Amino acid sequence: YNQIVRLQEAVKKGLQPMPNLIIIAAGTNDAWFEDKRTLAFSQNADEVFSMDEKPITDRPVNTITSLAASVRYGCEMLMESFPNAQIILLTPLQCTAITLSQILRTGDIIEDCARHMSICVIRQDKTCCVSRTRELRTKRFTTDGTHTNAEGARRNGIFLAKKIASMLQTE
Repeated sequence: YNQIVRLQEAVKKGLQPMPNLIIIAAGTNDAWFEDKRTLAFSQNADEVFSMDEKPITDRPVNTITSLAASVRYGCEMLMESFPNAQIILLTPLQCTAITLSQILRTGDIIEDCARHMSICVIRQDKTCCVSRTRELRTKRFTTDGTHTNAEGARRNGIFLAKKIASMLQTE
């Protein structure tokens, strides 16, 4: 939310051009800090998108407590402010800090929200070079099981660049 507001303000003040592509890495803190975000997994995408017909952004932001509602809220904010921008959502990478099932559950919610909004999604948790199982044995692509090292960042960057290039809408 805060990053979206910063982007809106920067564009409004002329500090940044109107974006035509917005890439959002979503859900990492929801997956990692479930004990602090106790309602993060209280709703799935189907529940959030069947709530009502009006935009979710009509609701006060402090009433948005689930990951699914947060993804919908943020994407609708962006679509309202930047209607010509293509949005691509990225799910979190695998890591050793939490279980694979927690990461996959987060990715599933993000992917389901993207489907409801016809937004592209890249499942980093399923397709990128960081593997929780491998990183638990030996840190190959991360420095600490979570943050990519230079090789992990390079490989992931190449993968994402190719994947995003294939998703870009052409005029």
